[in-house]
Amino acid sequence: MAPASEPPERVSEAFERLWVCYDPMYQLSKYYRHGELDSCDGKWNDLWRALAIRRAKRENRTVDDIAAVDDARERSRNSPELAPMWKTAAPATAGKFWRKTFKENVPSEEEIRAARRAFDAENAENDS
Repeated sequence: MAPASEPPERVSEAFERLWVCYDPMYQLSKYYRHGELDSCDGKWNDLWRALAIRRAKRENRTVDDIAAVDDARERSRNSPELAPMWKTAAPATAGKFWRKTFKENVPSEEEIRAARRAFDAENAENDS
């Protein structure tokens, strides 16, 4: 098994690292040590690379072909033309859209404010 700092040599090793990354104990220790959770993006990249290497070997291609594909993928990821998948909307705008789409299943802004006031009042009584 390759050291954790090196890319894995086998698909099973890459998958195991990815699996461990989603383990709650790993995430807690990462948060404790570094103050943030691990997004596991690097582990996913390692898995895709290991799969590509395995496929290249099966198709009798060289590892240089895979490096070219990796470079192209990285360039496309960093391209400025890459638009975000979705847009962040203000809560009021999002609420209007959801109410239009889902009708009475979404509370109005006034109902949300009333529920917050009731919740805050209930918590204030419990705290005193």
